[in-house]
Amino acid sequence: DKLDQSQKELRKLSDEKDALQRQVKEYETELERTKTSVGQTVEIQEASKSEMEKYRSEIEKHRKDIANLQNELQRLEGQLHETVNENQ
Repeated sequence: DKLDQSQKELRKLSDEKDALQRQVKEYETELERTKTSVGQTVEIQEASKSEMEKYRSEIEKHRKDIANLQNELQRLEGQLHETVNENQ
């Protein structure tokens, strides 16, 4: 009877061990998926940073171009006023 009881207990513990091992495998699989997902997210963020830097650089270049054009426009307006004044 005690032998029977011990064998039942042993089977029960063995089943619990198997269930826990399956659960550990599931957790490991989920962890790998999460690592992959996080890795991809980091890659996307890095690419986004790179794109943003490129756009910032382009915007800054365009701002300088606009400032140069405004200066040139003011210079030409000044010349136009001088020419008009000379012709009066």
